[in-house]
Amino acid sequence: MIIILTKLKVLHVCSDSNIGGAGRHLLNLYNAKPDDLDLYFLLPLYSRLSPLLLSAGANVIELSIKPDASFVLTDVYKIAVILMATKPDIVHTHANLTARLAAKLTGVKKIFYTRHYALPDSYTPPIKQYFNNFLCDGAIAVTPEAESVLVNMGISHKKIAVIENGVLPIKRAFNSLGIKNSLNIDPESKILLILSRLSPEKCIHHFIEIVNKLKFSKHNILALIVGDGPERDNIINLINQQRLDAKILRFLGFVYEVEDILSITDIILNTSITEAKSLSLLEAMSIGIPAIVSNVGGNPSLIKDGYNGFVVEFGDIDAYVNKIEFLLSNESFYLSMKRHSISRFNQYYHASKMARQIRNFYKQGEL
Repeated sequence: MIIILTKLKVLHVCSDSNIGGAGRHLLNLYNAKPDDLDLYFLLPLYSRLSPLLLSAGANVIELSIKPDASFVLTDVYKIAVILMATKPDIVHTHANLTARLAAKLTGVKKIFYTRHYALPDSYTPPIKQYFNNFLCDGAIAVTPEAESVLVNMGISHKKIAVIENGVLPIKRAFNSLGIKNSLNIDPESKILLILSRLSPEKCIHHFIEIVNKLKFSKHNILALIVGDGPERDNIINLINQQRLDAKILRFLGFVYEVEDILSITDIILNTSITEAKSLSLLEAMSIGIPAIVSNVGGNPSLIKDGYNGFVVEFGDIDAYVNKIEFLLSNESFYLSMKRHSISRFNQYYHASKMARQIRNFYKQGEL
């Protein structure tokens, strides 16, 4: 008996030019996709996500649409042409209203939308609420905190599923000493990391304040900022204003191979004022890196205080400093947190679990 596997053809549309939470979510989804999903990706020209998806073997369509924009009327036609040519069963958008409208106009069977952050939008007028719901057959919240945001946007509660982010475990590099040498880092340094899109809500200035207070720590600390975004210049200026030299803080900017950076990291921080489900924290958990995070959004559900990291009040710089000093001074406690991080990741946040849940959500009802 021959079983023919019928695949769902899904076109994901993301207008991000950088690799933020949405981009890394898509990369993990592709690498963990079930066999009955045929995934395509529509991205703007020169998106940093394109080469990573292409190297993984994905079908990528690069289109001359406005990057980093949710709605551009002139792009509706461009995307509609692609949809008529590719004929997907599902269009799944990531903060791209343009594509949802194009999908509705071209008669795509199902339209899905993922909300990757928990920060509420400004007031949504009733007419926009109507169109948000009309242009969406299913919506995914990557953390429970994002579900209420979707409802406030006008999307029917019946259309929403909470499917928490997951990642594939990263491969820890075993030549950590070689990585440090290549970056001219003291082999004995303790590495603090913030790995994030450099946008206002990430509050990287708090990370810089934390590092400034750790200048005279006995633990030979080196802090790294990895990422890119609209706050890049402001962050570099603040580092210079604080006179934090390369012996205590380094700005590395955008890095494709984050595995190497994570492999030399001792503690990862999150200082956000709002957060859904941080993929950077998940990747760090997968190789046992304890985290210290702000008590906002999905952070407390990801990091269990005192178990695989610490949760502190947003903006409490001294609390971050104290927890860092405590972890670096208590090796046995630090090692137990490393073990707990890996076990918690394997139990709840593997990408294969997320991919199966998304596939099942797609298949609810008849296409």
